[in-house]
Amino acid sequence: MRRLLPALPALALLAGCGLLYAEVELPSTTITLKRQNFTGTVAGAPLVKEIAFDIGTQLPVTTGKDITFELRLTQMLVNIATGSLMGDFGDIQSVTLSVLPPAGQTLPEEAIIASYTKAPPPADQYPTTISVAGMSNLDLAPYIASGVMTLKLKAVSESGLAIPDWTADVGGEFYLKVHADYGNLLTKK
Repeated sequence: MRRLLPALPALALLAGCGLLYAEVELPSTTITLKRQNFTGTVAGAPLVKEIAFDIGTQLPVTTGKDITFELRLTQMLVNIATGSLMGDFGDIQSVTLSVLPPAGQTLPEEAIIASYTKAPPPADQYPTTISVAGMSNLDLAPYIASGVMTLKLKAVSESGLAIPDWTADVGGEFYLKVHADYGNLLTKK
C-alpha cells in the first residue's frame, strides 16, 4: 500500500492526459440478424428494404461511454431460407447494400458499403446464396446511433420480372477496433 500511494498522483496525471487507455483490434467478427422477410415487387421494380441492424446487442462495447471504435464491413452474406417461394437468386442481376445516416447527421444521404453483380456463365446462374463483397474503406461508426445502424438492401431483376416474396438470413463479417479511455473514467466523479 505504501508503494501505491506515491504512484497515485502520477496515475491521476496520466489519466487526465488520456494516456491510460486500452485498445483492442478484432480483424474479423461476425454479426447476424434474425431472419428477414423481403416483400416482392411488381414487374420492372427493384426490391428495396430498409433493415435495422442492431450492432449494440451483439457488440455491447459499441454503446459504452468513453469508448470510440472503428467498424468496417468486410463481407455481407445473404442466404435464402429453404421455404422461400423464390428458391434461388437466378433472376437477380445486382444487389447493393447501403448504410443510411442517423437523423440529424451531416453524413452523405446514403453510402454503398457492399455490392454484388451476377457473374456470366460458366458461373452458377441459379445461386441459392449471394456473397456480397464489402467495401471496407468506410468507417461505419458514425452511422451507428444507440447501437443501431440502418441498412438499405436493393435487388434488381435481370429480366425485369416481378421479384416474389422471400425470406433470408442476413449476416456480416466486420473489422472492429475499439479504444477505451480509462483516464476519463478515473477522473470523473
